Amino acid sequence: MADVVVVDIPVDTWVKVATSTSLCNLAVKEGGYKYYHTERDTGGGAPTAPSGKVPEEALRLFNRGNQDLIVTNVDSDIYVCCFVDDSNISDGTGKVRVGA
Repeated sequence: MADVVVVDIPVDTWVKVATSTSLCNLAVKEGGYKYYHTERDTGGGAPTAPSGKVPEEALRLFNRGNQDLIVTNVDSDIYVCCFVDDSNISDGTGKVRVGA
Protein backbone atom coordinates (compact mmCIF):
# COMPACT_ATOMS: atom_id res chain seq x y z
CA MET A 1 0.00 0.00 0.00
CA ALA A 2 2.08 2.89 -1.28
CA ASP A 3 -0.39 5.78 -1.32
CA VAL A 4 -2.36 7.43 1.45
CA VAL A 5 -6.09 7.46 0.71
CA VAL A 6 -9.23 8.65 2.48
CA VAL A 7 -11.92 5.98 2.68
CA ASP A 8 -15.62 6.59 3.34
CA ILE A 9 -17.01 4.34 6.09
CA PRO A 10 -20.84 4.15 6.09
CA VAL A 11 -22.33 3.85 9.58
CA ASP A 12 -22.66 0.25 10.83
CA THR A 13 -20.89 -1.22 7.76
CA TRP A 14 -17.55 -3.04 7.81
CA VAL A 15 -15.35 -1.76 4.97
CA LYS A 16 -12.10 -3.38 3.82
CA VAL A 17 -9.50 -0.59 3.83
CA ALA A 18 -6.37 -2.67 3.20
CA THR A 19 -5.74 -6.03 1.52
CA SER A 20 -2.97 -8.51 2.19
CA THR A 21 -0.83 -6.24 4.35
CA SER A 22 1.17 -6.63 7.56
CA LEU A 23 1.44 -2.87 8.20
CA CYS A 24 -1.38 -0.31 8.06
CA ASN A 25 -1.64 3.23 9.44
CA LEU A 26 -5.19 4.46 10.18
CA ALA A 27 -6.27 7.97 11.17
CA VAL A 28 -9.79 9.23 11.90
CA LYS A 29 -10.74 12.08 9.56
CA GLU A 30 -14.41 12.68 10.47
CA GLY A 31 -15.56 13.29 14.06
CA GLY A 32 -18.87 12.36 15.66
CA TYR A 33 -18.41 8.61 15.22
CA LYS A 34 -16.82 5.73 17.13
CA TYR A 35 -14.44 3.85 14.83
CA TYR A 36 -13.34 0.24 15.21
CA HIS A 37 -10.90 -1.90 13.25
CA THR A 38 -10.15 -5.59 12.99
CA GLU A 39 -8.03 -7.81 10.80
CA ARG A 40 -8.96 -10.99 8.97
CA ASP A 41 -6.97 -13.62 7.13
CA THR A 42 -6.42 -12.39 3.58
CA GLY A 43 -9.40 -13.39 1.46
CA GLY A 44 -11.59 -14.15 4.48
CA GLY A 45 -14.99 -12.59 5.01
CA ALA A 46 -15.83 -9.27 6.62
CA PRO A 47 -16.66 -9.20 10.33
CA THR A 48 -20.27 -9.88 11.23
CA ALA A 49 -22.30 -8.71 14.20
CA PRO A 50 -25.89 -7.66 14.78
CA SER A 51 -26.62 -4.10 13.69
CA GLY A 52 -25.10 -1.58 16.09
CA LYS A 53 -22.94 -4.19 17.83
CA VAL A 54 -19.16 -4.45 17.72
CA PRO A 55 -17.54 -7.87 17.20
CA GLU A 56 -15.56 -9.03 20.23
CA GLU A 57 -12.21 -8.95 18.40
CA ALA A 58 -12.61 -5.38 17.11
CA LEU A 59 -10.50 -2.60 18.64
CA ARG A 60 -11.46 1.07 18.92
CA LEU A 61 -9.44 3.58 16.91
CA PHE A 62 -8.01 6.67 18.54
CA ASN A 63 -9.92 9.93 18.30
CA ARG A 64 -9.70 12.35 15.40
CA GLY A 65 -6.21 13.64 14.73
CA ASN A 66 -4.44 10.61 16.20
CA GLN A 67 -3.16 7.60 14.29
CA ASP A 68 -3.27 3.86 14.91
CA LEU A 69 -0.49 1.69 13.50
CA ILE A 70 -1.65 -1.86 12.88
CA VAL A 71 1.07 -4.49 12.61
CA THR A 72 0.23 -8.14 11.98
CA ASN A 73 2.39 -11.28 11.97
CA VAL A 74 0.99 -12.38 8.59
CA ASP A 75 -0.53 -10.50 5.68
CA SER A 76 -4.12 -9.67 6.58
CA ASP A 77 -7.13 -7.73 5.33
CA ILE A 78 -7.96 -4.72 7.53
CA TYR A 79 -11.59 -3.69 8.10
CA VAL A 80 -13.00 -0.51 9.68
CA CYS A 81 -16.54 0.28 10.86
CA CYS A 82 -18.03 3.36 12.49
CA PHE A 83 -21.00 3.96 14.76
CA VAL A 84 -22.72 7.25 15.62
CA ASP A 85 -21.17 8.85 18.72
CA ASP A 86 -22.79 12.30 18.58
CA SER A 87 -26.46 12.96 19.25
CA ASN A 88 -26.41 15.64 16.52
CA ILE A 89 -25.73 12.98 13.85
CA SER A 90 -28.51 10.54 13.02
CA ASP A 91 -26.57 8.54 10.42
CA GLY A 92 -24.09 9.24 7.69
CA THR A 93 -20.59 8.37 6.63
CA GLY A 94 -17.36 8.57 8.59
CA LYS A 95 -13.91 8.89 7.03
CA VAL A 96 -10.51 7.36 7.77
CA ARG A 97 -7.11 8.01 6.24
CA VAL A 98 -5.31 4.80 5.30
CA GLY A 99 -1.62 4.49 4.53
CA ALA A 100 1.38 2.23 4.98
